[in-house]
Amino acid sequence: MTKATSAKTPSRKINIARTASKKTDQSAGTTKATPKPVAKPSTTKTAARTVAKKITAKVPSKKLPKNHALVLGSKLAFKGRVFNVYTEHVLEPNGVEATRDVVRHNGSVVVLAVDDTTNPKDPLVVIERQFRHAADQYLLELPAGRVEPGEKVLAAAKRELIEETGYRAKKWTK
Repeated sequence: MTKATSAKTPSRKINIARTASKKTDQSAGTTKATPKPVAKPSTTKTAARTVAKKITAKVPSKKLPKNHALVLGSKLAFKGRVFNVYTEHVLEPNGVEATRDVVRHNGSVVVLAVDDTTNPKDPLVVIERQFRHAADQYLLELPAGRVEPGEKVLAAAKRELIEETGYRAKKWTK
C-alpha cells in the first residue's frame, strides 16, 4: 500500500448581515428576517417607484457572497444520534427564495487507497463490499466513515481504512 487520500465533508454555516430586522422565536429557537414596512401605494408614478424600491428592500443591500445563500430562517426538523436535519428558508445567490432541508454532521472521510507495488502503471484500488440497508443490497464502495467529535481528519481516514479493510497505508497525500 503506497498512497491514500482523504476528503472531508465540511459542516459550516455562514452568517451575513441583513438589512431587515431580526426576530427570534423563543419557543422554536428559529430566527426570521422581517422586512421593513412598505409605504401604501399611491396613484402617482413617483409613489409607485418608491413602493417598488421598498418592496425589493427586503433583499440585503450588500451583495451576497458568490456561491453562498443567505439563511432567512432555520428550524431543527430532526435530531439524530449521528446527524441533524434543519429546514431552512434561504435566499440563494441567484435571488430565488426557497425552503431547503439540510443534513448537518461532524463530517466524513473517504479513502482512495492505491496499491502500485505490483504494477505502477496499473495500480490496484482498495474497495469493499458492504450491505446497505437503505439499498437493501451489498454495494462496492471506497472505505469511508464519519469523523468523530474532536478527531482530526487524517486520524479518521487512517482509522476507517484499518477498521474497514485491515490495510495500513505507508504514504498519505491529500
